[in-house]
This record gives sequence, C-alpha cells and structure tokens, in this order.
Amino acid sequence: MLCFSICKAGAQAVTSYSSNPGNATATVAGRGDTIYTAHSSPFQINKISASGVETAFAGSGSLGNADGTGTAAMMRYVYDLESDTAGNLYFTDEVAGSLRRVTPAGVVSTLATGMSGVRSVALGLMDTFYTYAPSSGIVYRVAPGGTVSTYASGIFGALDLDFVSPGNFYLAGYLNHVIYRLSGGAFSILAGNGSAGNSDGTGAAASFNNPSSLVVDGLHNIYVTDFSGHLLRKVTPAGAVTTFAGSGTAATTDGTGTAASFNSPQGITVRRTTGSLFVSESGSGATRQVTDVTALPLDWISYSASLGEPRHAYIRWVVKEKDVHDYQVQKSTDGRTFSPIGTLPGKGNGENSYSFTEPQPLQGKAYYRILQTDHYGTYSYSPVLSLTGDDLRQVDIKVYPTLIQESFTVWTEQVLQALLLDARGQTLQVLQLAPGHNTIDASGLSSGHYFLQAGSHVYRIIK
Repeated sequence: MLCFSICKAGAQAVTSYSSNPGNATATVAGRGDTIYTAHSSPFQINKISASGVETAFAGSGSLGNADGTGTAAMMRYVYDLESDTAGNLYFTDEVAGSLRRVTPAGVVSTLATGMSGVRSVALGLMDTFYTYAPSSGIVYRVAPGGTVSTYASGIFGALDLDFVSPGNFYLAGYLNHVIYRLSGGAFSILAGNGSAGNSDGTGAAASFNNPSSLVVDGLHNIYVTDFSGHLLRKVTPAGAVTTFAGSGTAATTDGTGTAASFNSPQGITVRRTTGSLFVSESGSGATRQVTDVTALPLDWISYSASLGEPRHAYIRWVVKEKDVHDYQVQKSTDGRTFSPIGTLPGKGNGENSYSFTEPQPLQGKAYYRILQTDHYGTYSYSPVLSLTGDDLRQVDIKVYPTLIQESFTVWTEQVLQALLLDARGQTLQVLQLAPGHNTIDASGLSSGHYFLQAGSHVYRIIK
C-alpha cells in the first residue's frame, strides 16, 4: 500500500447525503467515488449519485441467494461491502458461507464458498480476499481463483474486518466493545476495556458501545461507527481514542462535530480522493457525509533514485508541502527491513525540491524510501525504489502532462517497462514502453491520484 496523504482532524461537518427508508447496513466508495449502500429493507445494494439520489443497483429487494444481473439477483443481509480499482463490489452471504461479486454492470456472481457464517470482507494485495465469521471466530483467506483456507482464529463476536498492510488487520469487536488488531495471525486488543461506554482515552482507558464497522486511512488511523453509542470515533495506531463526531443521541441531525447526531451508525467508508467519510445509518436508512476529515499537506510531485560517481546513491524528490517537519531517507538490502541513512529538515510551505547523496558507495542492490513526518507527529512513506551497479547510467524519462484528461505521454530513450499504480499502490496496468513518445490511454480511469513508476522514477498523475 502506498499512501501520500496526511490525515488530521478539523471541523467535522456532518450532512445527510441520501435518505432511504430501509435499514442501511453497509457502505463503500467505488470507482469514480460513487457511493454504494446496502440495505436490508429491501434487500439490495443501491448506487448514490453525486446529488444524493439512490437507485437500485443490484438485488431484487427480496430475501434470497441467487446470482444474476441487477434486480434479477437476490441477496440476504449485507453487513460489509468492499470495492476494487476496477469498479467491482464484494460482499459475503452469512448463510451460504460465500463471497460474491458485483461488476460495474450489476452482474452478481459467487466467487467462493465453504466459509460458514462469514459477515465481513477485506481486499488485500494481489486480488486476495479475507473474510471473517463472528460465530466461529475464523478469518478465512480466499486466494485468486477461489481457494479458501483458514488464516486466523480465536476472536468471536466482531463485525467488521479491514486490511491495513500485509499481515495486519483491524476488527471492530461488536460484542466485546473493543477494537482488535490482527498481526501475523495473532490477535491483540488495540483499544477498549471490554465494557460498553463512550469514554475517550488510550488503550484500556477508552470504551466503546458496540463498534460495528471501521475504515482505515493511509496513516493507519481508524474511524469506527459506535452503533449503540450513536457516535463516530477515531483511533490512532497507538490506541488513542477520541470522539470524532456525534452527540450520542439517536437522531439524524446535521451539524459540526459533537453538534451532529447519528442514528445507529453501522457502515463506514472513505472517499479516497477527498478524504470525506460516508456513514450509513441502520436506524434511519440515511447515508451521511462527514467532510473536513482529511488535509493533504504533502503531494509527491516526483521522486527518483540514481547512481553518481563513484557509485553513490543520489535521491531526489519534489513535493508540494505544508507543515512538514523532516524527511528521513531509509535504505534496505532486502526490500523489507529499512534503516535510516540521513535526515533533511522541511523547507517550509510550498513547492520544494530536495536531494540526498548516500555517504557510502553502493555495494550490490539496495532499496530506498523516504519517511516524511509533519509537525503534528503524523507521517507517510514514499514509494520504494531500487538501485544496482547497472544503474550508473540512468534512462532518461519524461511524463507529461501530469494533470490529465483522456491520455498522457511517456517519453523514454529506450525500451522500458512501467507500472501504473492507483493511490493505494496497487498495480492497475503494466506498460511496455518503446523508445520515443508513448501515448497512454487514461479514458477508463476515474478522477483521482495515480502514480507511474518507470525504472527508478515515480511520477504523480492527477485526473
């Protein structure tokens, strides 16, 4: 996962985004930032337009389990929705023990079975899914092709599972009023004391009241819907819990921060291009929008690594920054374990260029990344680039424009393979570049931030 955003709380304005009389049980931001919400009355998944109008997308409205297109398909209670960069939606069927997919055209199909009691689903790397069954406490792994295996077990009564990074997940512990962390197959409690409540604090000093759903931002902060507490909570990676929005009264009231109210908030998602949160309410059927959630004080404009004489790594990056404290250059010999090799202070708000030359000459192959920390203590990482002794002469590459509409151009002086990545670092396309000017079709991309990684260069592209 690649994250280039810094998330800080501001004035959390809560507004009603759409209204539906049925219970809203789950929500997700899909391709093009379209919001999808699942309801249990009627039993279907709806699409919400930018103006807040809900229309039926998939599901007949009757309780059942049948594949098909649009309203010809049937579904039961949908407690969680996941999406991928191609525009597909995913959900589980608790009774059938299955993982199901909905294409952008509304075609519903079953991808995998044999997972009794699964309610939640999370998409990991390389098209691998993870599902969770609260009744058995099992987390299943669904490999590409549908092969199911047990990934972890031992925690019962949670409702939602979210992927953070390889081997790391968070779970909303509905029955036990805690937030769990699953790391390397082992469970631990990140926050909550096990009793129902609404106390802010760190670790066991905090309390929740039936946390039902969660979403993780790029800095691993967690936003949690507190179902019976009628609140939206925020949990940092260190387990510090604060009330993010909501008065604690069961109502659908717009407002800012604690002046707003939620009515049994159940599902939650984040719109990646703006940082706004969307919360679905079981009590009212409404979908609410929480704005002013995410500031973007750092934009990576370009980032490159090259070798200079006598084989010293030269790291250069250009950023548009705000409130940045420093940049730490890190190095690894295996691409997994990184150590700092130098730190540069931030230059101040605006567009700035930085460069760093490694003091020691390069031996063999090495990997480089940059840890950026702002004045508030939050941080993000750059992509990882690699260098070897063969990189002494760098291939010249140009990418233009970087603010695109239907296409962009990549110029290179020799045959080269490049990767087009989404904002989360997942590969969308593998591009085979020929010498000269290569026109890349971007008409199928939704609005948002993308990255082109070519050789030891990374370029940001905005559509």
